[in-house]
Amino acid sequence: MVERLIKKYERVSFKNGKFLSDKSYAYDTVYFLTKFVRDHSVDGIYYHNKLINLFKLYIADVFNKDADNSDIGNYYSDFFHVLIYAGVLSRRNHEVYNILDYETINYICEKMENAYIFLYILVYFTMKNSDALELYKKFCEGDKEDKKKYLNQIHEILYRENPSVRGNIDEQWALQNTEYLMNVLNFINEQPRISRELNIYDNKIKDIEMISVNVNGSRTIRKKNNAYLESFDYAYVKNELKDLMIRK
Repeated sequence: MVERLIKKYERVSFKNGKFLSDKSYAYDTVYFLTKFVRDHSVDGIYYHNKLINLFKLYIADVFNKDADNSDIGNYYSDFFHVLIYAGVLSRRNHEVYNILDYETINYICEKMENAYIFLYILVYFTMKNSDALELYKKFCEGDKEDKKKYLNQIHEILYRENPSVRGNIDEQWALQNTEYLMNVLNFINEQPRISRELNIYDNKIKDIEMISVNVNGSRTIRKKNNAYLESFDYAYVKNELKDLMIRK
């Protein structure tokens, strides 16, 4: 399946539209929300306008949030952007979507790790087709000082290429756009975590929790239902992505 995903996304670029956002860069958001869309679609159509309240309750339950939390809307809006970007969904109108690629949807739903593999491939080719992948390889090979230099160069490219980023190169959305792509790649390549200010942490991203949404935070009230963090199959992901990993 990875070979087929590569064929699907080897030409993907920012020309496809808006890409990752605060929630959609995380594999667990993509996994859970893809399952909902698949299980509630009818004849290849997902009627979000009819299911929005049920979807909100589902998100609240999965991520242990209050059903009226204003942040819940960001979960599904960010998620729709990334699946449209990948050509998995298309928007018929504002709140109705066509499912274009059931193969990828079923692959994502098969196991949690596949959602990360899907995102990695999407990010890898987005970077490659933005002429930023060679810089990312140098980032992986360099010391902390070199990494910062290459990170800044990557940021300049992504800022220029991404049509959804407008305004100043140092504005928060521009910075976060680079952060999201870098941290998706950095996880399995065992690179340092990147902050929202594009600072480079000393520690490598070795724990899947560091790129997950469904984790405890400063505003967390309830215990999270995230046992999947302990069973995440690193070896499976590394084997599936062996031809695309920078640090093998």
